[in-house]
Order: sequence, then C-alpha cells, then structure tokens
Amino acid sequence: MTFVSGLALYFSLSRHAFGDVQRVLFPKYFTMNSVLSGITLVAFVKLHDHIVWTPRHYVQVGAVAVCFLVETFARLYVAPQVLTCMTEVRALELEVEGVGKEVGKHSAGALAKCPAYVKAYSTFRRYHGTMAIANVLSMICTTIHFLYLAQFINFS
Repeated sequence: MTFVSGLALYFSLSRHAFGDVQRVLFPKYFTMNSVLSGITLVAFVKLHDHIVWTPRHYVQVGAVAVCFLVETFARLYVAPQVLTCMTEVRALELEVEGVGKEVGKHSAGALAKCPAYVKAYSTFRRYHGTMAIANVLSMICTTIHFLYLAQFINFS
C-alpha cells in the first residue's frame, strides 16, 4: 500500500478522492496485517514448541511480535485519529473553492492563513506520519522474519 498504490493514487487522484480511498483502506489494511502477523506469531511458536530455542528463534519471534504490536497499535489508535483529522481538514477545505481538488502536491491556498486549518492539517500530518512509520517498521520486522526463514530453504 505504501510504496505502490499510495504513490500511484497520490499522483493520479485529487486529494479528496485519495482521502476517500484511504478512509476505506487504512482500517482494512492494518486489520488484515495485524491479524496475519498474529497468526504468523502463533503458528511460529506452535511449530517450534518442541525444540530448544536458539537466538535465531527469539529474533524471529521478537520481529513478528513487534510487527503484530505495531500494526495493532496503528489500527486501534492511530488510524481512527488519522480518519478524524482527515474529516476535520476536509470540512475546512470544502469551504474554499478548489482546495482539495489538486492532484499531487498540497496547496492550502487561502486556508494557509487560517489558524484552525493550519492546526488541523498539522495534526493530520503528524498522525499520518506516525502511520507511515508504523507501516515501514512493520515491513522491516517482516523482512527480518523472512530473511531468517530464507536461511533454511534447501533446494537440493
């Protein structure tokens, strides 16, 4: 979502249309990711409960656990804040002709001097940035898990 659809939609849709897509995708995306990470965590622990764990096992469980916790936190606490802020910003933007209809780079126009808008947009950017960091951290943890798994693939 972050690197493919997010960028493609950012450069293809108006900001309000892109916001409509994100409003639907954010909760579903982070719910799906946290559920899959939870399943991966439980499956890994269950499949390895009969052996003595090495540091490799602890690293994998740690990475998947961090992934699960970050995605769950993002879904339960950050995504609702992002959506609330998006609604506030959009309501202010709808009062000014043309704002929110631009594709790509944000242009506040006359709202750049409105303290309520500047505060709402700044809050939105902060929560949205937190969401992006959570997503990247989740990808890093998943990559660590995959790298450890890949070490044990034997094609012969």
